[in-house]
Amino acid sequence: MNETTIVSQNIKYFLCFTGLCVIILITQYLQNVYATELLSDANGHYVTTLLAHDYIKAGFPGNPVSFAVDYFIHYPSIRIGNNPPTFYVLSSLWALITTDSIHAALVLSAILGAVYCIFTLILSSRVLGMGAGVIIAFAVALLPLFRDVAGSFLIDIPIGIFCLAAILSYARFLNTQSARSAVLFSLLAAAALMIKLSALFLAVMVPMAILISGKFYLLRNKYFWLPVLIIGVLILPWYLFTFENLTEGAKKQWTILFPLQALTEYLSILASNITLPGIALLGAGVIERIRFIRSNPNDAAADLWSVIIALLAAVVFFQALMPTNILDRYLITALAPAMILVWRGARVLGEYISDVFGRRGLLSENLRNRIPHLVCAAIILIIMGPALHIKPATGNRMAEVARKVSQTLPASNPVVMIASDGVRESSFIAQLAQVDRARPSLFAIRASRVLGKEEGFMNIDYKPKFNSPEEVLAELERLSVTMVVLDRAKQAQEWRHNRDIAWLADHRPELWRPVGSIQNPGNDGALSLLVLKSSEAKMVDFPLLRREFRPNSGNIGTED
Repeated sequence: MNETTIVSQNIKYFLCFTGLCVIILITQYLQNVYATELLSDANGHYVTTLLAHDYIKAGFPGNPVSFAVDYFIHYPSIRIGNNPPTFYVLSSLWALITTDSIHAALVLSAILGAVYCIFTLILSSRVLGMGAGVIIAFAVALLPLFRDVAGSFLIDIPIGIFCLAAILSYARFLNTQSARSAVLFSLLAAAALMIKLSALFLAVMVPMAILISGKFYLLRNKYFWLPVLIIGVLILPWYLFTFENLTEGAKKQWTILFPLQALTEYLSILASNITLPGIALLGAGVIERIRFIRSNPNDAAADLWSVIIALLAAVVFFQALMPTNILDRYLITALAPAMILVWRGARVLGEYISDVFGRRGLLSENLRNRIPHLVCAAIILIIMGPALHIKPATGNRMAEVARKVSQTLPASNPVVMIASDGVRESSFIAQLAQVDRARPSLFAIRASRVLGKEEGFMNIDYKPKFNSPEEVLAELERLSVTMVVLDRAKQAQEWRHNRDIAWLADHRPELWRPVGSIQNPGNDGALSLLVLKSSEAKMVDFPLLRREFRPNSGNIGTED
């Protein structure tokens, strides 16, 4: 490839990247994400980004673990420990360059989404051609699953970026058996694993690629085992240190029927994105490409197809076996290989139809040659039909609540308890952290963690800690909680402690000074902002809060 060709190709990639950024930003806008709150794990990722941002901005003040522990006591929605720090280093640097707002975080998510699609373009163009690659890249950007993840602030897309880059290197290793490609694969795989351990499906991809390619002789190649050493050295120290926190909660989730249930649900999720015709064509593409691989064992394209098929299979089967919650976003990495194989399956169908018409002399050769392109276009239109139906998100009013709380809390005792469901509690914490300009200066307490014996993994093992509203009141006064944000929504009121607080608000009005009430979306109750009079004049008891709320996994938080 000469210099002119390389420059021309880079210009095309840059133009595609710009177009993908625009498309993703438009879908974010249409989803109304800039006017609504973050949901689910996105809140934890954002608060952890603020943690890293504030630590760097403060000039690396002392022990980072002590800083993180203190931060967690203020804002108990930190993901460090559950996840390694790689993503948060990147996101905090972005926050330093731009702003530390949720809006800036969403822009970063859009950019990372475009990077993922560019790697999809690179991968697909090498096996299908540049034109097909561009179409597939933009189609992936518009898939409902990808759109939802890119419209939030999650780590699944960055994992996918490193995984797609890693399989490009591994395809080269299959073809050349070079140390350089083995090392590059190792570094990219380690980067993915240092975002989250769920990228361990790459360890499944490797034997699957060997099986599909039939290159079992590589097991005797010394460089084949090099990634085990490199990745182990790079990631094991972190995961050994955080093992207890990493495995907490998942131990009770696995049953012998879970893999079958998970596999069924993940295949259903995939079908809901690429449609049932897409699933059928994906299967056709897999079968046809495996035949191609076996017929061309030394072809570089065959090695690329081997890792594409292996990555798709590895993601689906690995997630089905893991005893974790079944979530759509865990299939993000599988979207690129899935769409590539759908396109190939459409080509196979189109070539078959063209051949049938040719044998019967029904169409001219010129028209028959267009049939495969028409079939590919048709399947993309079928997939894009549901994908282009974009439903705007509705907010949960926690941004408005957080602003009101930050304006009301006294500087002497800025302790607020959020009494809602698990998702909205984390949403409130993220919003409060965003508006705290002297971070960390406010204290957010999750009622589910304090007034429940066990919140449990994904909030499924909740049990109330106290047996009466009076006991709940005593705990609020013991902790010197100044303000309570009480969510009267139906889901929030399913938890006993929230009903107890509601009883206290309704039957003991002398205890409270109401400062506001904000209606939930859909008229699902109100968010009541209540100041507890007995705590309003107290001073914050930081040693007590530290003893009560420091992280309790491993050794984190046990020493200054």
